[in-house]
Amino acid sequence: MRLNSTLLIALAAVLSACQTARPILVSPARPGPSPASVITNVRVFDGLHDALSAPSNVYLRDGRIEAIDPAATALREGHAGVSGEGATLLPGLIDLHVHLGGGDGGPPWDSDVPNVDAQSAALVYAGVTTILSAMRDTDGPALIARIQAGELAGPRIFVTSRGMTAPGGHPVAFYKALLPWPVSRIIIAQRVRQLATPEEARAAVDDEVAQGAQFIKALYDAIPPGAPHLALPVLKALAEESKAKGARLIVHVGRPEDAVEAAEAGASLLMHTPFEGKLTDEQVARIVTTHVPLVTTSRIPDALSEGLSGAPKLSPLELEVMPPKLLESYAKKPKDYVVPGFPPEYVNGLVQDREDLAENLRKLDAAGAVLLTGTDSGLPLVLHGAALHRELQRLVEVGFTPAHVLQMATSKPARLLDPRADFGTIEPGKRADLVLVQGDPLADIHNTEHIVAVWKDGVRLERKQQNH
Repeated sequence: MRLNSTLLIALAAVLSACQTARPILVSPARPGPSPASVITNVRVFDGLHDALSAPSNVYLRDGRIEAIDPAATALREGHAGVSGEGATLLPGLIDLHVHLGGGDGGPPWDSDVPNVDAQSAALVYAGVTTILSAMRDTDGPALIARIQAGELAGPRIFVTSRGMTAPGGHPVAFYKALLPWPVSRIIIAQRVRQLATPEEARAAVDDEVAQGAQFIKALYDAIPPGAPHLALPVLKALAEESKAKGARLIVHVGRPEDAVEAAEAGASLLMHTPFEGKLTDEQVARIVTTHVPLVTTSRIPDALSEGLSGAPKLSPLELEVMPPKLLESYAKKPKDYVVPGFPPEYVNGLVQDREDLAENLRKLDAAGAVLLTGTDSGLPLVLHGAALHRELQRLVEVGFTPAHVLQMATSKPARLLDPRADFGTIEPGKRADLVLVQGDPLADIHNTEHIVAVWKDGVRLERKQQNH
C-alpha cells in the first residue's frame, strides 16, 4: 500500500495539531523600533577578551549597542535604565547544534509530538539568541517569518537542509524502530534524503537551497555499527555542489576516521567532536590542517546515560524550561527497556564515549583546532536553551577556562555563521543581543544560568517562569 502526498500532508497536519501542550516561556516581541535603554554599572564580557570590563554603562538604541561608557560618567538622557550592579553582561549565546522540531528532551519510552513554539521560546528564555538548525526538523523559513512578524518568540535561525544519508542510513532505522508506520514514513520524508550516487547528491543540494537552506547537512556515520554509511564520493559531491550554490556543508561524524575524511572532503563544519574512539596525533594534525571547526556536543554521553537510567538530575535552569511532567516520564522507565534500533552494547558504550570525547576535545584544542559550542538539543535530557549552559559547564570540567568556553559560545560561532557578523560581541554598532546574569561567570561558569534579563535586537524579552 502506498500513501499519496495529500494523505501524507494531512497526517503531518494532525501530528502538528497534537503537539505536546507546554507553556510558552517568552512573550513575542512586537515588530518595530526598540526603545532606547541603558544597562548601568555592569561589568561586560565582550566575547573577545579573557577578562571582564570595569563597571560600565551600556547604551542601546534602534536594536544596536549605541555606546559603552565608564560607569562613573554622567548618564545620557533619553534612555530607560536597568541596573546591572553585581551582574555581568554577555553577548547573546549561540548554539550550533539545535533540533527545532526534534524531541522535547523526554525519554524515548514516553515521547510526545514536540512543541516547536515552546522550544523556540525556551531558547531565548535561556539567553540563546542565535542557533544553527542541525537538520530540517521543521519548516525553518516559516518559523523565521513568524518570529520576525512578532507572532512567536525565538532566536535568529540559520537554516539547514534535510539530512543527507545513505539509503537506510542514520537516522532512517532509528525512526522506523521508534515510530509506528505511517508516522515514521512522514518523519523520514520530512527530514531525510537517502542518496546513493553523486548525481543524486547534486540534485538534492540544488533542491534544498531552492527551499531556503543555507547549510547542507550530511550524516557520515554508521549508527548503530554496521548500518549503511554514506559513500565518500557522495559526500564530496555534496561539498562541491554546496559551494557552487553558495551554501556550506555541515557533517555529522562519530568516529575519528569519519571526521578526518569529512574535513578533507570539503566540510565547512563538523557537527560533533569525534566520540567513538580516540583521535590519534596524526588524525588531529590532519583535521587541524583543514581549518574545519568542530562543534563540541561534549555533554551528550552524560545526558543520555543519565536520562536512560531513568533518574535525571536537572539544573535550576533546566527545571525552568523543561516540559511539564518530564521527571514523571523519566521515572516511568519500563523494566528491561532497550532503546529501539540500538543494540545494548552501543548504549552501554556511552561511558567510554564520554572519556574519549573529553580527551579528543583537549587534544584538538591543544593543537589549535577551532572548537565551537553546540548541544544536539532535542535528544533525551538535552533541553532547548538550558542545554547550552550545561555544555559550558561540561567543557569547564574537561579543562577549558570559562573565558574560553564563553568565546566558543559567542564571538567564534558568530564568525562561522557569518564572517561579517554584527552579533556575537558587545561593541558599539553591534546588534544588541545580550544576556544579563548575576555574578561573575568567569569565576564560576554556573553563573550563566542565573539570568536576570535577555535582549534580542535591543528589545528586552518578557520571560515567564512556569510552575511545576
